[in-house]
Amino acid sequence: MFGKGFVFAIVKGFFKFLVVTLIILVVGVFLWRFITSSPGDDLTTLSPNDKLVEAYREDGELKLVTQKLSNITLAPSNYGYFSVRDVVFIPEIQQLQVLVQYNDSTLKALKTDYPGQVNAIDSSKDWYDISVVLVRDLTPDNEDDNLTVDRESVEMTRIMPTKVTKSVHKDRYSYRRLIFDNVPVSALTREEKEAEGHIKTDEELTLAVYLDFYFLGDVKYKTDPEFDIYTDTAYGTLCLYTYKDKTVDVKLGDDDIKAIKNYKQ
Repeated sequence: MFGKGFVFAIVKGFFKFLVVTLIILVVGVFLWRFITSSPGDDLTTLSPNDKLVEAYREDGELKLVTQKLSNITLAPSNYGYFSVRDVVFIPEIQQLQVLVQYNDSTLKALKTDYPGQVNAIDSSKDWYDISVVLVRDLTPDNEDDNLTVDRESVEMTRIMPTKVTKSVHKDRYSYRRLIFDNVPVSALTREEKEAEGHIKTDEELTLAVYLDFYFLGDVKYKTDPEFDIYTDTAYGTLCLYTYKDKTVDVKLGDDDIKAIKNYKQ
């Protein structure tokens, strides 16, 4: 009844339909994952406190900087466990604000990494101790020892968060927004640092800023009397700043300004 051409057209149209449908499905899944993995403006907006607000009101602005470093743990033992978004340093007040993100799969990994210690996982709970390790130069006239763990050359100090301002579980992700004070970093460019007659500032003595993650059931620096900050490793670590990498200005957004102006001291 129907010619071969007609049958071929039907088959061709059917496969074309399948291809288009598949493409739509793939794009849809990609967009869905992108949207659900986005923390949203409420989490990426600066968390104002007294120190930040006073600095803004005094100058009418704030200089924010960051560095484009790896934002996810990549070691074999914690590959993909933790990531950071919105890493912002405020040099004027020596403050760091950072948004931490981890997937539900990171929580499930606790059962494997700490067998017998973790049974049921509740994503609404806090499972990790998060702190900063500040690395400072004790011999500013000698840069050759900056990458060593020599206690005479480099000082390493742990800084606890001033405040966890936001704690949210959204879809498959947990978010924690933290403020750390007393984190000095330099916003100077390499040209400014190397300019003739430049005197090294206190902020320039900071060699690196690390973010450490520990399972709350195994916070070694609190429980191990032989813990050594120079040699021991955390459950996960991310580098947020190094003295060799370029700092990039971060624009103060409308939501940031609104949050600052609405802040009640």
